[in-house]
Formats: sequence, structure tokens, C-alpha cells
Amino acid sequence: ALAPVLTEAERVVLAAGWKSGRVEAVMDGVLEQRELWMQARRRIRAKMALPALVLLAACFIAPVPRLVAGGSLGEYLLTALLPLGAAVILYFTVDHFLHARAARRLAGVSALDRLWLQLPLAGHVEALRNQSVFAAMLSQLIGAGVLLSDALDLCARVLPNGVYREEMARLREAVRGGDPMSSRMRPGALWPMEFVAAVHTAEHAGALEETLARLGRQLRERYTMAVELFADWLPRLAYALVVLFVLFNIFTMLSTIGGFYSGMMK
Repeated sequence: ALAPVLTEAERVVLAAGWKSGRVEAVMDGVLEQRELWMQARRRIRAKMALPALVLLAACFIAPVPRLVAGGSLGEYLLTALLPLGAAVILYFTVDHFLHARAARRLAGVSALDRLWLQLPLAGHVEALRNQSVFAAMLSQLIGAGVLLSDALDLCARVLPNGVYREEMARLREAVRGGDPMSSRMRPGALWPMEFVAAVHTAEHAGALEETLARLGRQLRERYTMAVELFADWLPRLAYALVVLFVLFNIFTMLSTIGGFYSGMMK
């Protein structure tokens, strides 16, 4: 019945919570992670509203001096609509990519998943998101009585990035072989050193559920801060593009005026 509103991965996690008698806690976790991502997108869109209006105004105002200096109406419209069309195409391409990637969570690792993690600021945001989802969801599944190996398999269905889903397969095989989960966690880009150390200590102390829940809350806060930073830098990039567009039109106008006076002198 929840198929129209939840993904297959989220419904699998809810089914595990239902069978263990903790469907309320698992549902809260699924909806909390979805709401966290939606809030991040709303923050980014809100930060980009003003730069979008500035870009729209610049597209139609910056070419005006060139038109006044003797340019044709066709050149003016082409100069105004070309960057605006490119910005619209870029926005819908990124939005389509995010929705398509969310719909293919059960698929394998794609080149875009690896590229996304390698981007300077977006990669840090993506890593924090996957780490927070992993810690919070694994804690809830362990508390619901799900075996650790099965819980890792369910986490792989929820994680948004294919690289982390592949990592879940490695951790699951380690657990099924009798090794601690932390023995396969390699400190680096995917797992911070403090995360691996906390999981290692929790496994030996028998407090994995509580430790993962605490790590999930901490990573969620860091993810929110990273999204704020990402949302602050995106408008600056947009303003930089607007400045470059205006400067291009100024130099083009000066070149046109220079050619006009040079022709008059001859």
C-alpha cells in the first residue's frame, strides 16, 4: 500500500521493523532521513533564489549597451537567452540525476556515484549523508532484533550512494565470516578515523546500538552544517558567473565601439 509514496528500499526496511515489532521506530528513522534530505534541498533552493533573479536580470540588461551601440535585435536575444537557457538545462539535468539515482538505489555502483564523492564540497556532503543514514538505520535495525548481517543488507538498500552500498557488501561478508564489522572499515574518505574507532570500541563493549545512534545524531548535525556551507557557496559561484557574463558583454561592447570609431577614422 505504501508503494506510491515510498521506495522499495524504504518498504523493505519497514517490513523488517514490522516483523520485529518496532515498526514505529523504524518508520520514524525512514521519514527522518527523507525529511533531512528534503530540508537540505529546500535550503539550497532558497539560497539560489536571489542569484537566479540576478542572473535573469543580467541576461536582459547586460546586452542592452551592445544593442544601443548598433547591434541587431537577433544578436541581443541570442546573447540574453543563451546563458539563461544553459542555466535552466543545467538545473533540470542535476534535478533529474538526483531523482534517477534515488530510484536506482538497488542497482550497482555507477561512475556518477564515484564522481559525486570526489567533488570538492559536494563529496563531503554526500559522505556525511551516507554515514548518517548508515549509523541511524543500523542502530534501529539492531534494536529491532535484526541480525547484523541482515541489517547491513537492508542498509545497503537505503544508502543513496552506490559506493557505500558496495561497502555494505564487504562489511556483510566480514560479519558472516565471524569478523567484527570494524575490521573491514578502512579509515579514509568513506569512514573517518573517529567513526571506525567508535564502532570498534562499541563492538568490543557490546554497545553497538547506542554508539551508532549517537554517531547518527552527530553526523546528522554535521551534515546539516555542511549543507549550509554548500548552500552558501553555490550563490557565490552563481554571482561569479553573472560577473563573467557582464564583463564579457562590456568587452564585446567596447570592441564594437572601437571598431566603429576605427572605421570612421579611416
